[in-house]
Amino acid sequence: MTGNRAISMFAIFDYFKSNPKQLKKGELSFNAGYVCKIHSASGLIQGEVKASMKSIQYKVKVFLNDGVIYECMCTCPRGLTICHHMATISLFAHHNCSSTDSIFSWNVRNSNVENTKTIIDLYPACPYKATISLPNKNQNNFKKALEQLGTPIGMSWLLKPEPDVEVQFEQLSVVLVNDVIVSDEYKTSTTKTQLLKNKLSVSTEIILKVAQETIDLLQVCMEIYLQSAIKKKYNPSLFKSLNNEYITTGVHAIEWGLNNEDAALKFLQETENVVIQKTGLWLHKCGYLGE
Repeated sequence: MTGNRAISMFAIFDYFKSNPKQLKKGELSFNAGYVCKIHSASGLIQGEVKASMKSIQYKVKVFLNDGVIYECMCTCPRGLTICHHMATISLFAHHNCSSTDSIFSWNVRNSNVENTKTIIDLYPACPYKATISLPNKNQNNFKKALEQLGTPIGMSWLLKPEPDVEVQFEQLSVVLVNDVIVSDEYKTSTTKTQLLKNKLSVSTEIILKVAQETIDLLQVCMEIYLQSAIKKKYNPSLFKSLNNEYITTGVHAIEWGLNNEDAALKFLQETENVVIQKTGLWLHKCGYLGE
């Protein structure tokens, strides 16, 4: 609107000069159409503003003296100081109320805010259970499709059969995650997360035993892993190592390293005055993390 406005922008800026953030939030609220009701008469502007995240409305009063805001009140938690609802009503009055109007009233007709749907309403989550497994036929077809690609990828390694180490783990009382989540106790539990933590946790004795028993199981090429982690790029050679597809026979560098490993370790211990001990997997006390 043009002409004599009930509140000038200068008056609004002057009142909120020490609280620019509240003025900015008020502008966003005004543009979003959160003003539900307004009434202007003889130096007093009253209105209601909808809360952005709640289905409630706050009542606001803006007191004027010759077009200058000298006091504001609001029923929101910040209403005793300065809040953005005050700025919202002030901006609405600036754009819609005239100082020549003796009385001005406005009520919202249709509010689309109430009908606004959230992302969850539009795209409800599909039911999912970690215990649902695909038939072996589907898994085999998927593996064959991966093999036809001719390029080793991470999924090929993930789908490989588990190593035959269950006997050692059973002797050490290490519980496997899969055994827990497919159990009837887990399926019927109302506190699945806590149950999983309790079942998988291990004692210090078990941690030490696993570290000793898995020494010969950790035959990995750490150099490739470290290079991949540093570069954040996992090349085919890494997956070949994981899948045991590398044929190292005849590779002189690898043969030299294997033949001289003991001598290198002995030299390191003598020069650095340290004792090097081979170790296996060190589990965290939670039971499902290790290094």
